[in-house]
Amino acid sequence: MTIVVVGAVCALIGSLWIWAAEIDKSSREREENYVRSGLMHLAETQARLMAPMTIWNEAVNRTVVKFDHQFVADNYGSYFSEYLNYEQTFVLDGLNRPVLAWEGKQETSLSAYNRLSGEITRLSKDLRERHYVYTASGIGFTSKTNAIARLTVLDGHVYLLGASLILPDSTRQ
Repeated sequence: MTIVVVGAVCALIGSLWIWAAEIDKSSREREENYVRSGLMHLAETQARLMAPMTIWNEAVNRTVVKFDHQFVADNYGSYFSEYLNYEQTFVLDGLNRPVLAWEGKQETSLSAYNRLSGEITRLSKDLRERHYVYTASGIGFTSKTNAIARLTVLDGHVYLLGASLILPDSTRQ
């Protein structure tokens, strides 16, 4: 009888142990999803905050039509760092090559882009494709649709990446 009781108690404890492990796994997955969802929401919000500075006729004229380095540094690098607390800002040309790199409170070497270039290239490609689809469909771009965000992990660090195209705020230039 003792063996059966001990066996039954051990089976009960074992069942509780397995059940607790499953609960832990389920809770961990749920919490990871909450964190991932929160970070993605933050990334999307941060990306949309760029739009007022990127849907702007003067930005097109002084960044795309004729590159004005000081304007770009002031209105993207410095502004995004100062007011939006972005750690890094890269302004890319139409071929996804960096024309400005900003880190912290100052301009930095364009080579700073290299570390994130793969992820940024994919993000930019997705945004440009989405822009093409919207344009081909006759759907206008707004500050909400002219932004794309992504979470990525690189070298053990999580990055919130956002991108916005520099577009005119009207059809007249």
